[in-house]
Amino acid sequence: MGHDIKRVSLPRDCDTPFAAALHEDISRDLTGLGELQIDASAVERINTPAIQFLVMLARALGTENIHMSVESCSQAFISGFEQLGLGAQLAEWRAA
Repeated sequence: MGHDIKRVSLPRDCDTPFAAALHEDISRDLTGLGELQIDASAVERINTPAIQFLVMLARALGTENIHMSVESCSQAFISGFEQLGLGAQLAEWRAA
């Protein structure tokens, strides 16, 4: 794969419609993409389907040798992952 970096800023409300729109945006063209960087600083609310989507997205990108990282996580974003027992997964993305 290539080395292009795509940056995505998450909205205040990360919900199912957001996840569907992000999936469509990212799926359009993975050619040359080497990394997806997600800025989660604005997130005030995130629901379980959106968290599940991000987990599945990271796995799918990994099969294409595309790295996903998350930066500037809001407390709401962190809490959403921790409440589902996914704090370690989020820590892995943040350390990347």
